Amino acid sequence: DLPGFNTDRPEDDIISNRETGKAEILIFLSQANGFMKKHEFEYLLEAIKRLKIVEKKGKNSFTPLNNLFVLASHADNIPTEDDRTFILGSAVDRLNKVIPDGYWDNRTEVSEYEYNKKELLKRFFSYSNTNIKIRSEFEMNLRNIVEEITSYTYNVSIDEYKNFTSYYSEELENEINELDGILKERD
Repeated sequence: DLPGFNTDRPEDDIISNRETGKAEILIFLSQANGFMKKHEFEYLLEAIKRLKIVEKKGKNSFTPLNNLFVLASHADNIPTEDDRTFILGSAVDRLNKVIPDGYWDNRTEVSEYEYNKKELLKRFFSYSNTNIKIRSEFEMNLRNIVEEITSYTYNVSIDEYKNFTSYYSEELENEINELDGILKERD
């Protein structure tokens, strides 16, 4: 849970930017009325760049960007589902226009997925504290990723520890051999 950004406190921006890269899942909220203003697009683009790439085509069940959730909060203030859908789609259109060329290249290289407007739209949701129907799609998606990411994170950690141990075991073995050689030479 990070502080807001573009507030009266510059340290909030620093904390938000620094900590976003550590997140397994990013939930970004913007009020449905006035959804996704310019400064929010800028922050979101930076946050997506820093968001861990968990999806790997053919290697796990994660789909493109499924650890990203962009929520139009207080969506119960928007009268109809069509209006809410329009607000989300319009935000994705505007975001898509400001995404720089080559923005998705690194993510595509790692995941082997293509990123486009259609995939981005799947990550935008309406949210309401009071209306279960409005937030149900978000909650279902969040529940799925939380269940999956736990075992994913565990497996990634185990692999990293094995690689770390293997690498340093070889390094230590070389160091020991070198020190043994020095001792034998001195003898």
